[in-house]
Amino acid sequence: MMAPAMRRDAWIALSLAAIVCAIWTPSLHGSFQFDDWNVIVHESRVHSVSAWWQSMPGIRPVLKLSYALNYELGSGVVGFRFVNVALHACNAVLVFLLLQLLSREIPLTGARESTSTRTTLAAATAALLFALHPVQSDAVTYISGRSSVLAGSFSLLALFLWARGPTRLNWLSLACFALALGVKETALALPLIVTLWWAVGRSARHSTNGADMYSLRQVLAPYLLVAAALVIIAATLTPYPQMIASAAERRTIDGNLLTQANGVSYLLGQTLLVREPNADPALPYVGTLNSATALRGLMLLALLALGCALFKRRPAWSFSILWFFAWLAPTNSFIPRVDAVFDRQLYLALIGPAWLVARSLASARWRIGAAIGLLASMGLIALFARQTLSRHAAYENEIVFWQDVLVKSPANARAANNLGMAYAEACNTTAALEQFASATRLAPEDPYARVNAALLRHGKLDGVPADCQQSHAAQSTEQ
Repeated sequence: MMAPAMRRDAWIALSLAAIVCAIWTPSLHGSFQFDDWNVIVHESRVHSVSAWWQSMPGIRPVLKLSYALNYELGSGVVGFRFVNVALHACNAVLVFLLLQLLSREIPLTGARESTSTRTTLAAATAALLFALHPVQSDAVTYISGRSSVLAGSFSLLALFLWARGPTRLNWLSLACFALALGVKETALALPLIVTLWWAVGRSARHSTNGADMYSLRQVLAPYLLVAAALVIIAATLTPYPQMIASAAERRTIDGNLLTQANGVSYLLGQTLLVREPNADPALPYVGTLNSATALRGLMLLALLALGCALFKRRPAWSFSILWFFAWLAPTNSFIPRVDAVFDRQLYLALIGPAWLVARSLASARWRIGAAIGLLASMGLIALFARQTLSRHAAYENEIVFWQDVLVKSPANARAANNLGMAYAEACNTTAALEQFASATRLAPEDPYARVNAALLRHGKLDGVPADCQQSHAAQSTEQ
């Protein structure tokens, strides 16, 4: 017979999944957008499982297998988005269960009965804040964002399996870690997270004997071996080295660090709702140090130092801050990137701040304080839900999608060019040419918009329906 606490947690988990599905289901009927065309729609290697198998070895094989399985099911864009939403709902449940386990290492203070209820409330609230935050649209509603969601699923499951028995070698956890690495490189952060979890728990228990650190080495060694093996395989059998080398030609290591000082600051602002979600922020490359970048870099270093300084006195604060930085480390640090940031890079990083907020709201000792904390939690969840529901409209079609980007990033030449393509496919020649001209003004060195405009005028632009091609040529002649 199931214990009362287990029964309660099961009902909470089901409720979390239901709420997440209810909020994200309205996003199912949008169109393909942005990278979806290159990595899914026009990529023949993911149009069937057999085509996927023949294309191996390749980058992100597990992610591409998920796309191939979607194609085999034949459910179209709705099916692709449904999988994203279902995975996201599962991740919300995993976050709840993980934070329940973490609270054993960093417990709330107070009476045992009261603390148990508040701990559960904090974990459930954090799971909802993570799942309903509007910035998650870039990972959930945007189909190509599945890389973050699916890698998150395997990473969270690997961590959960390890956390249930951290002193034992867990083969299922290692398998999930390997699968996460087969989805996206961000999973390389998992050994950092395991180390952080172990160290916080050890500090909370005030254990200082050498056996604990030896056990940590035992725990970490298998994860590091799996990571090293898959990195070697990727370096020898996939195009990753060429991709990194190509990015390095345009992004030096020091320039990338400066750019990421702005990028991580931008992502921190997205976490705090300083700005609205933006599918393509197109942050500029920073080649030399300037005052604004220096200030942002110092702010991030101070926040990181605070996370380390609070390790013993405020382990929950320390864990939340360091969790945020650890999940961003693989993609937002030394490795050169053509695009500095996208909102979806926050997918797992958000869990740390969400837990800190939820725990703080649930930790008030007085009854009036507890009531205020509960109301604040409900208000924040309602705010996130409303903003996420509103955000779904931006993914209705490509024209709306790129219009939304340009409102938030008016200097984004890529967005102007892509909006021009969307107008061309909708047979709106005048609007398409206007956007191609705008893209050319914003980035004169980029030939794509000029070439697209010329092809459009001659009725030869790829991807445009045949009847639209004739219409474009005729309208261009009249103009």
